[in-house]
Amino acid sequence: MLEPPKSYNEMLPMLHKATFITTFIFYLSLVIYGYMPLVGINAKYIPPVKDYEEFINGY
Repeated sequence: MLEPPKSYNEMLPMLHKATFITTFIFYLSLVIYGYMPLVGINAKYIPPVKDYEEFINGY
């Protein structure tokens, strides 16, 4: 069986994973049933990464 966490800090990684998974499933179900549109982005609007490597890597 699952044992309860001994402290709040021990619970945080489990809470993070559970929140991510449930939010992703909820969002996916909204898209599938048509309540939220799936927004596609045209590739020409995405800037090239090679010009911004210094900014992305933290200067």
